Amino acid sequence: MQIITEPDFSGVDKTHRWAAQFQILNYSQGGSSSIPHGFFRNWLDQSENINGTFYINKCSWFGVGSIVKYDAGLQSLRVGRFVAGGLRLKFLLDLF
Repeated sequence: MQIITEPDFSGVDKTHRWAAQFQILNYSQGGSSSIPHGFFRNWLDQSENINGTFYINKCSWFGVGSIVKYDAGLQSLRVGRFVAGGLRLKFLLDLF
């Protein structure tokens, strides 16, 4: 899955205190976003061969255990600014 974010994206913070559970995306003009490790999964619960894009805006966070389940084919998910998802949130994409 290709992750796309805002133009002022400054990189992934691997030293953040939550880096063991999340990818922390930092922005040069302030703010950050988080994506839990293992966020993208297919119906066989594998994270390989994901074809599509995930657009996440600044200051959006998802809780531990949150996932995106997807079927075959091109996938796309867009998340706006200041979106917060709780623990074990599930997005189901392209079920057919």
